[in-house]
Amino acid sequence: MKNELKRVLYWDLGIPRPPVRIVLHPTDKSNLKSIWSWDKENKGAESHGAIETKVLHKIVRDGCKMGVNEWIISGGGEPMLMRESLIDSMRFIKENLNYGELHTNGTMFTSDIINDMVEIAWDHIVVCLPSPEKENNDEIVATKGAFLRVVEGLEMFKDMKDELSVSLPVIDIYMPLMPQNLDEVGGMLKFAKRKGVSTLIVKPGLSMSDVTDEESIMTEEQVTKFTNDVPRIRSLSRSLRMGIEIGPLEPPEGPAPQLPWTPAESKKTEEAGKDDKVGQLDPKNVYCLEPFLTMMIRPSGVFGPCGVSSYAQERGKDYLSPEGLATQSLEDIWYGHFFSLLRDNAKTGFPANYCVGCTPELRKKQESLIKALRLKRDRFLDLAIKKIMQEAEKDDTDKEVRKRLREIKNLKSEYEKLEGKLQIMREFHVNLEDIRSSKLYRILRSLRVFRE
Repeated sequence: MKNELKRVLYWDLGIPRPPVRIVLHPTDKSNLKSIWSWDKENKGAESHGAIETKVLHKIVRDGCKMGVNEWIISGGGEPMLMRESLIDSMRFIKENLNYGELHTNGTMFTSDIINDMVEIAWDHIVVCLPSPEKENNDEIVATKGAFLRVVEGLEMFKDMKDELSVSLPVIDIYMPLMPQNLDEVGGMLKFAKRKGVSTLIVKPGLSMSDVTDEESIMTEEQVTKFTNDVPRIRSLSRSLRMGIEIGPLEPPEGPAPQLPWTPAESKKTEEAGKDDKVGQLDPKNVYCLEPFLTMMIRPSGVFGPCGVSSYAQERGKDYLSPEGLATQSLEDIWYGHFFSLLRDNAKTGFPANYCVGCTPELRKKQESLIKALRLKRDRFLDLAIKKIMQEAEKDDTDKEVRKRLREIKNLKSEYEKLEGKLQIMREFHVNLEDIRSSKLYRILRSLRVFRE
């Protein structure tokens, strides 16, 4: 979250920054038919296919060049179906000292792939495994033999890491909680411990009506039963010295607001692209910060700021396509019209239609980030202005700034103080033609708290 807050504060000071992370969906195809599988209810999913190898490599090169720090490789399908081209991209990510995370069903690991991932020191692998029992697991994923293939892969990772005395990649298991495995969390903890897993992640399986069967969604009674069992589960994890993360079982109080908005209908279109305003992220108005932090890329060429931007609405299809993905740079797309429009609506409190499906975890994260922005914003402005004053020559302009700062300190309202500081910052920008090569940018980079 610290890195995310730094990026947000850059944006607030009128300095556009690259995304912290790219969430990359290489393919929508899957080798399993899980009860929550995208393919099961959407026969046309294969029409989205997979990102071509040359385009995949271009995305990774562009992202590393523009300063992306984290790569999350996941998707509605199984990324390891593209393992040959994917390994090359993962190697490039690690050569550029980026953090890499892979989400997989764990059924397609081979000794060569595992050797490559250990060799490049890939950071994190999250294996989706619904049950520690072979029969139940294979029934849930509707694929006979799936459990044994996952076990074989986990054991090969453990043996190779032990042999080389290395800790990476860290292996976690994600257990999508559902009625079929509600009583198996304790057994999964013991299974994970034996297989060298670091953390067990337990949270409800997806509940999107167009993807998930009702049989995989827990009732209120089942949620209550599991909640009452959580203390015992946490006690067991401590005794095993196993990490455990239990995701929110219910959404935060109050539904996410749903306002009608599409790129074509937005009333904010004329404002799009004006991302260099100082003080643009007012915590009282900002609805979501993901458009400032995350770029999600799907095989269809559709971009978005998060995983809940739905396929049905095809976010951004008027601006992007698989062909456009191959010809445009990520930098042009990130600083271009579409993402600027997303950011403009987010910072003025206009959520998109798909925001109603926001996950409890993502909403909790947004609340924490906006709270941190509210608490840290004023201090960062103070540091920036102080540094500007130290760097400025002792001329009449500098004296005027000092005089106005003294006047600001005498104001009683915190809001008026903040507005006064923002006005000084705005005036400092007036004659700067290129903010990203400006004196202010160099000054902020010199501040330890902004260093990346």
